[in-house]
Amino acid sequence: MGQITKPYRFTPHQDLHHKAAFFQSELEQMGNLSQSLFTAIKKELDASAGKVIEETMQTLISQHQRMDSIVNDQMSTMDTLAARYHYQVNDMNSQFITINYEESEVPIEN
Repeated sequence: MGQITKPYRFTPHQDLHHKAAFFQSELEQMGNLSQSLFTAIKKELDASAGKVIEETMQTLISQHQRMDSIVNDQMSTMDTLAARYHYQVNDMNSQFITINYEESEVPIEN
């Protein structure tokens, strides 16, 4: 009795790296809105002076840098998660199958 084990793919291989694009566009939009808000507030604060204004400006800059960092980290994370998703889905779409068969000799006639 013979046996052969082969991988079997249930569905064709799919490229799923594009799944991060939606989230990245939303994060990019959030980053752009943050930049617009930062610019508008900074413009208003630049027109004033004083200790409270200086402290507010430093807090604004700090928070803006933090927001930029978070957005960039999340965009990178989306790429990583999309790659993991891609490999997990494609790994689940295949499975090893074993085929058992009987060998029989057929005489060769001259």
